[in-house]
Amino acid sequence: MTESLWEFSTRVYRLESVAAACLALQDERGLDVNLLLFCCWHGRYHGMPDAALLREAFAFSQRWSENTTRPLRQARRWLKQIGCPDPRVPQAACEHLREQVKAVELRAEKLQQEALQDLAARHSRRPRHFRESGNDGREAMDAATRNLAAYLRLAGVEADQFVRQRLQTILAAAADKPDRNAIAAALEANL
Repeated sequence: MTESLWEFSTRVYRLESVAAACLALQDERGLDVNLLLFCCWHGRYHGMPDAALLREAFAFSQRWSENTTRPLRQARRWLKQIGCPDPRVPQAACEHLREQVKAVELRAEKLQQEALQDLAARHSRRPRHFRESGNDGREAMDAATRNLAAYLRLAGVEADQFVRQRLQTILAAAADKPDRNAIAAALEANL
């Protein structure tokens, strides 16, 4: 059975160094963490999506993030760095508000991922589970890497060393049996 995008994302995100890699790509290059994880999930379980799916996922995620996730993240970060330390605001009440904003931000991310998964299901050309096709993980890794390359092109982000290193961390966490040499080769071939 295919892991849902949300299950996959929460499992992978908790693994060592993945959150830091994702957040660095988000904060330094403007990439959407949910789309990074979507590319890996789709590659692992469904192969390469058609170009129309990636464009639609990218357009939807840009709108969603711009109007929901980013403003919530900004509010949460502002509260943590400036708002709650302000002596004019009761510390406990402000921390409680920050936790509520954090929960709403997480809910917005989950809704985005559910929409991306539904979008993928509508575009799916593979009637069976991709991983049942007999591949040993190389095909799925190649698909995930190609998906990430397509996303970088759509986002206008160069696959420089900074980006490659962080993508390698994310891909290693997304793989069943991570082989750093194979991941590095896939990145080299596809980015």
